[in-house]
Amino acid sequence: MSLLREFLLGYLCLGLNALLGMNPMKFKYNGLAGFVADGQEQLGVIAQDIEKAAPELVKKQLVQLHRKISR
Repeated sequence: MSLLREFLLGYLCLGLNALLGMNPMKFKYNGLAGFVADGQEQLGVIAQDIEKAAPELVKKQLVQLHRKISR
């Protein structure tokens, strides 16, 4: 159990630095990359801002922004 406590304690220090770099934003999804544009307001942060303070908190993935148009 002490290993878990050390890990959590170290992560809290990292978390404080990351929190100080956060700038919460309200936004609405635009319908791209598989997110539904339902008009509901969301609360979140910009991943690029978090990545500067704590890159291990950000997961990168490739997504398709637009559907392919069949011709």
